[in-house]
Amino acid sequence: MLLLVHAPRPRAVAILRDAAIPGRVGPSSATGWTAAWLDESADALPVRPAESHVVLSEGGDGLTIGIHPADGEPTLVARRWSEPLARSDEAAAALTFLFGLRGDARPEDVAETLAGDLDLEALLWDLERLLELPPLEPPPPDRSVVVTRCDPSLVRLLARTQGPLRLVRRDDWILVAPTDEVADLTDTGWALADAGGSRDVTILLWRRGLHQGFRIARGRRAASWDWNDPWQSVGLPDEDPTAAAEAVQALSPHPLSPDDASRLRALLHRPGPEPLAELTRLLGLPPVASQVLSQESHVPLDGEERLEPAPLPRGLLEAMVEAMVEAYRHPRPVRRSLRFVYGLFAMGTVAATVVVALLAMLSIVVLATDGSVVDQAGTGFGDWAFAGLAVVGTGVLAPTSVYRIRRLRGRSSR
Repeated sequence: MLLLVHAPRPRAVAILRDAAIPGRVGPSSATGWTAAWLDESADALPVRPAESHVVLSEGGDGLTIGIHPADGEPTLVARRWSEPLARSDEAAAALTFLFGLRGDARPEDVAETLAGDLDLEALLWDLERLLELPPLEPPPPDRSVVVTRCDPSLVRLLARTQGPLRLVRRDDWILVAPTDEVADLTDTGWALADAGGSRDVTILLWRRGLHQGFRIARGRRAASWDWNDPWQSVGLPDEDPTAAAEAVQALSPHPLSPDDASRLRALLHRPGPEPLAELTRLLGLPPVASQVLSQESHVPLDGEERLEPAPLPRGLLEAMVEAMVEAYRHPRPVRRSLRFVYGLFAMGTVAATVVVALLAMLSIVVLATDGSVVDQAGTGFGDWAFAGLAVVGTGVLAPTSVYRIRRLRGRSSR
């Protein structure tokens, strides 16, 4: 549910608190309007009669827009899904009167947008282009970086689908740095966190002026925090820095000492001039992450590799093959806690390779001697089929055995 009220932000915050509804309130626009996202629907809000406001809500039945001009008659319009919005011309005129048009937009454009079959998010995206609405969400960061321990081949494949992006390797970490074409890595951070699963940690660091923050994730478990947010939370649990610090500590790539845990809590409570640089040090991230965030332009990094986007569909197939080759050439070391079990698994693969290879050799000899080596009168389809399967099995198991032995011989810091 979205509330647009013609009042300064402190007044919008007071409306949410008086209604006991949690939500987030944005900065006021130059025209005096403020947006507030409410976590719960409300039949009535404690808005003063002299305060013009608009309420947009989305439910199971459809979309509802309530337009309430100051000391005037309200306009309530509703639309069921897959049906045109009733009285779209009237609603467009009321919204145009309250907010004013942006650029060369026309009231007819607003009416056409309202009449379209759009959900709330798509409708607001279109209305932002047509009307002088207040900010509806924080602007995207102008500098961001992702630091991850996901499989390098997976990171390369993702970079080829979302690029162009820059990759930098530092020990067990891979840093995904922005480019002039792709500056906001929020989606990249989410995608790597989902793809890496619960084992691999992925950290997104971002900043836009004084507003800066981070998100750390292991699969579905995640924690985030930001400083100097232009949007104010009202009654939401993310206002508690102590709980956020405990969540970050649980997801940290390495156990924090008691002193570092105390510094982390203090950092979330009262940040210094460069909180992200301090966070990078506490979590043991490579210093190049802070370097990327402090750059005014994308200066080349030591050891960086730029990956261009792969065109569909041939380029994506080539990127997938490239990722598989990369994974084979540079296998990830096995965690210390799993080395014994994985060692048994690798030895079993080697043993299976030897057995299948011997069977393949025997089958070839049988075919070459027309069965005489095993006192068999001639060969048939079954002999040829068995030999083919044994050769293919050897071709699959042999590189698999090499890959697993190389993983076992590697050294992991985890």
